[in-house]
Amino acid sequence: IKINWLRTIRQLDNTNIEVEVMALDAEGKPVPTGKFETLEADSLILALGQEVDLSVLESIPGVRVNKEGVVQVGENLMTDVPGLFAGGDMVPSERTVTIATGHGKKAARHMDAWLRGRLYHKPLSYPL
Repeated sequence: IKINWLRTIRQLDNTNIEVEVMALDAEGKPVPTGKFETLEADSLILALGQEVDLSVLESIPGVRVNKEGVVQVGENLMTDVPGLFAGGDMVPSERTVTIATGHGKKAARHMDAWLRGRLYHKPLSYPL
């Protein structure tokens, strides 16, 4: 896994992602630099920060968003839509990189179990 900080996606195709490199301005906000990179990947996970844009979910019937603007999920991080999982800043929880990373690990286990047609039961030794 490679994490690319301060990038914004400009274009996607099957295996290539064109991103623009961002920089932080004097106020600490990301600004475009005009530098572009092409990344090759077989999977993409967007980590968008603490302000979540849920507009992509608005067209999916059954996804519940509460008044705080976060997606409602079960303990397995699945929404009310079977097979649609959410985590990190878009669900009710502490909003930190550590929590979001843990959600990714937890969701991956539950996604795998769901795709295999069985429920995932976490071993007691797992912290998530």
